[in-house]
Amino acid sequence: MPAAYDHRETRIEDGRARPRVGQRLLNDGLDAVLADGDQYEKDVVATGFLESLLAAADRGFDLRRVWHELGPRSQQYCRDWNAFAGVRSPDFMRPA
Repeated sequence: MPAAYDHRETRIEDGRARPRVGQRLLNDGLDAVLADGDQYEKDVVATGFLESLLAAADRGFDLRRVWHELGPRSQQYCRDWNAFAGVRSPDFMRPA
């Protein structure tokens, strides 16, 4: 199985356990595609995943639960998308 798939559990802020499936993929894989993928691959990551994640947050999904698992390029894309859409990014989305 590829190193990107880590089936161990990790604890999130509220103490609940959840599987770490794909955590490395989120950290490294999405950002790698945003940096080095062809335009189609970049569009798939941006539109198919990141914009869908932001839309889910608009409908009540707590984005803070996964924000720390996104790599810096993915996080920047989300902030840029919010700016493009005229949405103020919440404090937790801003770089430290």
